[in-house]
Amino acid sequence: MRAEVAVIGAGPAGSSAAAVLAREGFKVILLEEHDRPGEPQHCAGMLTKEACRRLKIEVPREAVQSEPSHVAIYYGPMSFRARMGMYVLDRTSFDQRMAESAVDAGAELLTGHKVIGMRRSGRGWLLSIRGGLNLEAELVIGADGYKALSPRWAGLEGPSEAASCLQYELELDGEVDQDVVSCYFGSSVAPSGYAWVVPIGDRAVRVGLGVRKAPRPARYYLDAFVKKLFPGSRVVKRMAGLVSTSGPVIPNYTDAYLAIGEAAGHVNPLTGAGIASSIISGRIAGLVASRALEEGDLSALRLSGHYTTWRSVVGRYHELAMEARRALESMTSEELNCLVKGMSRGGSKSWLSLTALSLLVRNPRLARFLSKVRELKVALCL
Repeated sequence: MRAEVAVIGAGPAGSSAAAVLAREGFKVILLEEHDRPGEPQHCAGMLTKEACRRLKIEVPREAVQSEPSHVAIYYGPMSFRARMGMYVLDRTSFDQRMAESAVDAGAELLTGHKVIGMRRSGRGWLLSIRGGLNLEAELVIGADGYKALSPRWAGLEGPSEAASCLQYELELDGEVDQDVVSCYFGSSVAPSGYAWVVPIGDRAVRVGLGVRKAPRPARYYLDAFVKKLFPGSRVVKRMAGLVSTSGPVIPNYTDAYLAIGEAAGHVNPLTGAGIASSIISGRIAGLVASRALEEGDLSALRLSGHYTTWRSVVGRYHELAMEARRALESMTSEELNCLVKGMSRGGSKSWLSLTALSLLVRNPRLARFLSKVRELKVALCL
């Protein structure tokens, strides 16, 4: 088989890149290792409406399971609620629709085609596919997720740190508040991470957590969390995966190769969200690659425009999210209590100013974090 572009992985990043390149008239083959895009699902499926507005992402109605308008944050006995419109997605349906859009644009989708190797061939690549097939391509775009092998085959580094994530879909006896996504923090709940409760139906929730460097497996914390909050619930589905938390891989490009989406660490390092960032990473890859193909220049220097453009649109907010995460991780339990208590007071600006001043006196490293609250609100959405 031959193609001008081979895209490995039919998730949001890969399908987005394939759609742009196919619309530009290039022969694109989109390779998906599973029988259907989006399976198995291993994502909470949250996408903020603010990200969709800013990045012009259209969400198909058939993929929406609920539309909460608020997020509730819990830390020990304290909590506060903030307005944040969201779509909770059925990722299988969403990913399949995105792959269909790539096919509609002219890309060829090959499911059940797992790439098991890749080597240089002339100025391009020769991809080995399980089952004995080979594919020659001028350009390869790696969108094969956190466990991506394509960056390493291309001589690049992959994401270096991950949160271990596990979630259950539960059936409940009582009705679920469809308007709220709840997030729970604290080392006893999810060490160096957080737990979430996401409504997906009148009597159904998606409950999960992510942990980093935890002394026990994620299942230990999730089972304890579910037992405490939802005794008597029925587990109907289990999903597990790793989510990159180390920030973007730099560089994510070399001659005739680009890593995008989670394969390039394009995941919010504070929240673990990656759908919006991956879609934009894919779109930018499609635009940069199409211009490079037209010019006959697939050098690393030409493809480096992907990272600089992605950073200007999304990456700079992820950098701030990383700063915020490090600042929060540097806070003592007393400081965190003070911060959550201040936020739970109903948003009084004068009280929050006093809270910020008190925290700065105790921990001067928080100065930049607290001085960029407006930008941080955007960072939390992307």
